[in-house]
Amino acid sequence: MSIRIVFAGTPEFGAVILEGLLADAEPNGSLREGGAAETLEICGVVSQPPRRSGRGLKTVPSPVARTARERELDLITPECWSKEAASFLREREPDYLVTAAYGVILPREALSLPRRCALNVHASLLPRWRGAAPVARAIEAGDRETGITFFRIVEGLDAGPVIERHRVLIGERETAGELTERLARLAAARLPGCLRRHFRGEAREEPQEERAAVWARKVEKGEGERNWEEAAETIDRLVRAFDPWPGVRMNGLRLYRVRPVAESGEAGTILSVRPAVVACGRGALLLEAVGRPGRRAMDGEAFLRGLRLRPGDSLKERRFS
Repeated sequence: MSIRIVFAGTPEFGAVILEGLLADAEPNGSLREGGAAETLEICGVVSQPPRRSGRGLKTVPSPVARTARERELDLITPECWSKEAASFLREREPDYLVTAAYGVILPREALSLPRRCALNVHASLLPRWRGAAPVARAIEAGDRETGITFFRIVEGLDAGPVIERHRVLIGERETAGELTERLARLAAARLPGCLRRHFRGEAREEPQEERAAVWARKVEKGEGERNWEEAAETIDRLVRAFDPWPGVRMNGLRLYRVRPVAESGEAGTILSVRPAVVACGRGALLLEAVGRPGRRAMDGEAFLRGLRLRPGDSLKERRFS
């Protein structure tokens, strides 16, 4: 017996999960549960259209679309959920529409077309961090754990009943990019089993507790512009939360890797060059890797020495370009 799936996704997070489903669908799938009778069949893929990217602004397909083409899957890339997308889904008669960072809100019609349900893969432990940037906001808030939630999609944003949650601890120095990649791999490994359990009627759907809902608003580019008056711990969290995008900058100086240290002084003052330590509004930061706009990251000590800066000098008003 096969479980028919239409997959909808856009970025690398979705591509990793699609690859996981495809690996399981192979006759000797590396992720398949032992003795599983149901075969996963990817009968179509939906992704956002190609976008301009990179310095040359070349039009490139999304990672999910690229994977679908490489694996010779039926693919459409509508600008939004359209009549074309509805027809594509209807013609394939899937048991599940699985979405993972698709980036388009599905209309009611789309939710009613799969025979079993529309299921979303979300990178948090719902109802905490509903919305566009769950990984970044979890790191920014200093959360110690997060995870993956598989849930039935309803009309409310990330509000549907939970089918399964899978928890992980957040690494002490882990960035949003690293954690997103780890969560994608986790979802790729656990989603096939979840689909089979739900298909067999073995998975219980549990309503989310609305009182516990926390929103993960979209990260805006301007949020990366910070100042030395903030607490060292806050800046450290933001550096990791906004890596790889939009990054954290102090008057143009990009902070790539920093670490809070138990020192103090006037905000923006260089406390030492070897190692490179700068005072913040509360505490201080060890600058492990920094860089000027458009240049590669370099060791913080080498950066300060290259500017001939000394302890007692201030970075507070200095602009970098």
